[in-house]
Amino acid sequence: MKSFVRHLSSGRKLEEVYLVTHARTPLGCFQGQLKDFTAPQLGSHAIKNALEKADLAASKVEEVFMGCVLQAGVGQAPARQAALGAGLPNCVASTTVNKVCASGMKAMTLAATQLAVGHRKVMVAGGMESLSNTPFLMDRKPAYGGFSVKDACDYDGLTDAYSGWHMGRCAENTAIKMKVSKEDQDAYGALSHQRTEKSISDGVYETEICPIILEKGKRSVEIKSDEVQKFPFDSFAATKWGSTVSVGSSSKLAD
Repeated sequence: MKSFVRHLSSGRKLEEVYLVTHARTPLGCFQGQLKDFTAPQLGSHAIKNALEKADLAASKVEEVFMGCVLQAGVGQAPARQAALGAGLPNCVASTTVNKVCASGMKAMTLAATQLAVGHRKVMVAGGMESLSNTPFLMDRKPAYGGFSVKDACDYDGLTDAYSGWHMGRCAENTAIKMKVSKEDQDAYGALSHQRTEKSISDGVYETEICPIILEKGKRSVEIKSDEVQKFPFDSFAATKWGSTVSVGSSSKLAD
């Protein structure tokens, strides 16, 4: 019986990957200042401004990865919508990534991999989301006695598909297991809000935010700063999912 020897080489050397520019829209509260923009429109604005900051022609971009979790009602191929809306040519390949909260990060790792192995030279990667525009869902065949609707934001984005647990309940379960007290969570949540407000007032985010224009009838409104939710302490510390996870220590619904 013949023996076969496989000769392994060190393979091709990976290319260095560089992040040359970045841009984002301001953040908007749920049903807040960005509620009139779809996720692809927000993505387009960020992509276009990132290219302008880098003085990079749209024709140089070879592929786009954009994360987007809540795609119901957004329309076909959200990443392609964002790419074309930013002025990229029709020939640019575009892929929408859904890895829930890690969608934007996964889009960037996928792009970095493509660049590292030499498949692409210039890519765009990021994430886009509009919770304010998520629709309500209804089954095509309602049962006898009427029908019910599901909130796509809650059902597709915040509820575990296997246990049926909401994200808040999962957080509560983890906090109890890890013995993270309500006091520690509330204190950390308050500190996060204070740091955010100070960063905004100090202009920390100004270099990364690209203002967006909202057309309201005959007037135009420039949105150029993150929208921050204000909570009275009673609401901030209120719990919904158990005894520790509060409004103030939870992630906010945002665009």
